Amino acid sequence: MFQKIQNYWQKKPLSFLLITGFFVRLIGVIFSKGYGMFDDHFLVVEPAQSWIEGVNCMGWLPHASHNTPQGHGWVFPGFHYLVFQFFEFLNITDPQVKMFFIRLILASYSLLTVYYGFKITQKLSPHENDARLVGLLLTFLFFFPVFSVRSLVEMGTIPLVLASIYFLIKNQNSKTDFFIAGLLSGLSITIRFQSGLFPVGIGLVMLYRKQWFPFLLYFIGNVITFSAVHGTIDWHFWGYPFAEIKGYIDYNVTHRNDYITLPWYNFLLVLAGFLIPPISIFLLLGFFQSWKKYALLFVPSFLFLVFHSYFPNKQERFILPMIPFVIILGTIVWNEKVRLNQIPAWIQKHYAKFWAFFWIVNTLATLFLLPAYMKKTRVEAMYYLYHQPGEKRFLIENSFEDACGYLPMFYADEWDEKCEQFCVTASTDWNSLCQYFKDKTHKSPNYIIFMEETKLQERIKKIQSCYPNIELVQTLYPSYLDQFIRWLNPINKNYTAFIYKVK
Repeated sequence: MFQKIQNYWQKKPLSFLLITGFFVRLIGVIFSKGYGMFDDHFLVVEPAQSWIEGVNCMGWLPHASHNTPQGHGWVFPGFHYLVFQFFEFLNITDPQVKMFFIRLILASYSLLTVYYGFKITQKLSPHENDARLVGLLLTFLFFFPVFSVRSLVEMGTIPLVLASIYFLIKNQNSKTDFFIAGLLSGLSITIRFQSGLFPVGIGLVMLYRKQWFPFLLYFIGNVITFSAVHGTIDWHFWGYPFAEIKGYIDYNVTHRNDYITLPWYNFLLVLAGFLIPPISIFLLLGFFQSWKKYALLFVPSFLFLVFHSYFPNKQERFILPMIPFVIILGTIVWNEKVRLNQIPAWIQKHYAKFWAFFWIVNTLATLFLLPAYMKKTRVEAMYYLYHQPGEKRFLIENSFEDACGYLPMFYADEWDEKCEQFCVTASTDWNSLCQYFKDKTHKSPNYIIFMEETKLQERIKKIQSCYPNIELVQTLYPSYLDQFIRWLNPINKNYTAFIYKVK
């Protein structure tokens, strides 16, 4: 059996990678429920389902009290919207079933990263082993299968960026391929606006090489798809094209310091960590030494890195779209040095051990991260309400601190006109809020969700001053990954949830 697998790998490496890559990702499809961070749920899934319910959740669409574009892309949430509409047609309403198929579609789509990464390396390097290694890294490097099942725009744009590059280098004399590359590149920008840095870098290289006509075809292709998709949709909703682009720029310039601000070299550290040292150091060295020979790939990815290193807001996921470029260029250049014996003797001596260490760490990280349920208590609290009869109105009790996390109403499948969530924090005037409900200003909650055990009995007594008859109906604990992440950094509020029913 092992011999047959090895023979298949030798004869058909790309097919082997796509098949095994799918089965690895299938683990995440089945087990990795929930969401990783705010953006891959509340900026994609939540608005998409709310539109189906006739609710303007998150306030993306024009409204009498809100008529300013917030700067969001339409394509990725729009894709989720169409999938959810299809489920509505089939009368499938269970949120977990819907997300299972979303994860399955996204995992399958992510295999295009493997395909085009492998094909690009084949075109650039005469050595088959380079394409094989790139394929292995894009298939099995732990964060690719882990993030492939998340609704992250950063992951969604990668296959299109790589497909665009492939068509650019596939046939240097094909006018059709240059145009197709532009179409794909423009589509990648509609998913993630920062992906526009890649065609900018590519355009600069083409102009430097005086490839006037290929540049024109590539530029026109970009303009056509981006204008047709984003320009048209913005015009439909806001009355003028590219409204969301303007909103995106305005928001990020205004709030550039409101999020995670870190030193300029932060993303170099992220790349070194994600790619697992010391192999990551070799790949980065190869990447930075590729600038002259492989400028068409290096310049756009380097421009992407420079922009994100300069911009104050630095979240690790932002750098994901350039990682395949580091892997492709780093592998080709570094492997050539190894073949020519141009690396230090001490590295050559321990080189096999470095790779063994890499694959051991990567395998352990994959086994730990891939099957994990993310944000479990938040999701399961809402999913518990989904299974309860009648109207579900909840109040979040989080008064042990002066903050409150938003709960994903998608999993409760319960929407009101304003998508309001009421939360009791340390600064909440509870008596006023209680009176607010008693005055029928808003329907009273019939479920109270207490987050965390801190001062729980004291908080319960406080709630009973307004709702004396409440009963514990469910206790939900965070997953092992949620607990581990909170242990690493307590800022991650992965709490235990206690659901009480108001009788």
